[in-house]
Amino acid sequence: MNKVIEISDRPNCDIIALSFPHPPTSINWSVFGIFHSDKNEDKLIVGSIESGGRQQHWKFGVFPNEYNFRVSNAMLVYHKYQYHCLDVKGRLGKFEDPHGGDVTWNIVPRIGFKGLKLRAVNQTFLAAGEDGDIFAVVVSCDNTEVSVYKLDPFEFEWIPVENLRDRMLFLSETASFGAKATRSAMGNKIYFPKFYGTSGVFYSLSTKKYRSYDGRFAANEPYMLENMSTATWIQPYYPS
Repeated sequence: MNKVIEISDRPNCDIIALSFPHPPTSINWSVFGIFHSDKNEDKLIVGSIESGGRQQHWKFGVFPNEYNFRVSNAMLVYHKYQYHCLDVKGRLGKFEDPHGGDVTWNIVPRIGFKGLKLRAVNQTFLAAGEDGDIFAVVVSCDNTEVSVYKLDPFEFEWIPVENLRDRMLFLSETASFGAKATRSAMGNKIYFPKFYGTSGVFYSLSTKKYRSYDGRFAANEPYMLENMSTATWIQPYYPS
């Protein structure tokens, strides 16, 4: 049966970003949010709310907005018990809400997209893979260039990726994730919520082209495509 859960006690300030790390049907749902104080633009309000008995109300921290951190349009990612978000310069923000402890918010300042030559960026995406890797994808303003980066977890650097090999990235404004290809032909590709007619479209890192599943479309630029900006990717769950 469908059930509507009211999320209350949100701070009275502007929402910068919200993330729902778990599937909407999950019993252990959670919400992560970044808010901007109307009274003090030098402060960020960062917090989360969870089900499952841990906390039924928002748990916030007020932090100085160091380095003028401006959240990008990339979806926030929950990874290794931390919430990760990307700013417009490629810097990474990390929020952690430990059991029984104070929330923490840290920004990795000396991180950026190495070798990025795009003068104008249209979209950025953040995705976590099944094996623990975090990827960032940057799309140029004219959509003709797609750059992929992998986070070095030790040096905290974005490393350019030319070949995903047997990995796939599924990207959208509402949900993004990485997965291992079940067939060799599906690897080294980025799947966007774009359609050519009724056929889905992917971007091949090997050919640097957008292609439709049915083979009727192939081009460097995704013209004549329908972009499903409000669509989302869902990972199927098969109970054992």
